[in-house]
Amino acid sequence: MEETERKDLKKTLWVGLSCLIAFNIAILQALSILNPENPDESGVPYFFAVAAELFIIFVATNKKTQRQLFDVYRQPTAHKIFQWVCFLGLTQIIFSYNSTLIEMLLNFFHLSAQNQEESATGANETLSMFIYGSFLAPFGEEILFRGFLLQNFKRYGVRFAIIFSAILFGIYHGNIVQTPFAFILGLLLGYITVSYGLKYAIAVHIFNNMVLADFLDRFLQLFSENTATTISTIIMGSLALGGLYYLYRFWHTQRQKLFAPIDYSVIRSALFNLPFMILLVICLLEMLAGLTPLH
Repeated sequence: MEETERKDLKKTLWVGLSCLIAFNIAILQALSILNPENPDESGVPYFFAVAAELFIIFVATNKKTQRQLFDVYRQPTAHKIFQWVCFLGLTQIIFSYNSTLIEMLLNFFHLSAQNQEESATGANETLSMFIYGSFLAPFGEEILFRGFLLQNFKRYGVRFAIIFSAILFGIYHGNIVQTPFAFILGLLLGYITVSYGLKYAIAVHIFNNMVLADFLDRFLQLFSENTATTISTIIMGSLALGGLYYLYRFWHTQRQKLFAPIDYSVIRSALFNLPFMILLVICLLEMLAGLTPLH
């Protein structure tokens, strides 16, 4: 890996770190100014946070890149879109088992991540949180991770770009329960972006947050707990089975590309640098701060 490429990689990561810091500072500043009665239920501070994040990306990109941001490489078929929905169902199933496993492991140390799990699931309680969670968060996150970071990482290889942007997407959430789920979701969204275009990744992300998380949770609340569990299992289980089938087909056709030789110098440069280390420490501290003692 050449020195200029290493510097460009580090510069890209500095932008990503700046977005993380600006996002959190904007939230704190908005809370101190607006001072809502229920700050945890209001999405308004997050509006300012997304705006700050997008402003940094706008400054860090040239006009040509901005014009090409929403280019469409090809149109997905209805069958391909159905595959994506099945993969989303599979990721939701993985999330449920993953959260249970993490909670069991933490309980051995008399800790709990229940609060983090609750913040990552369920319906938004206010209109502002619904707007943020269903629309602004997917849009802002896709612009940052698949629109800026992934596109800049592509010069080091498409496979690296998808995986590393997904890793950053996972840890960026600062939620020990949500991080593995976000990483897997990031892989799907990265594949969609490089194969079809960013706007499709945004649409899939919105569908995941709004339909499979918010709307489905509201729908299940209309039934008793046992009935809701049964309905959820049928819907997500069916999608997950489809996801496993399509994942097997993808693996069978793409495994040679997946196991192509790796340039380890790129991986070392991506992981062992100051901006990534700072970003990782901030997110890990956020994850640890979200844990609560087990009573």
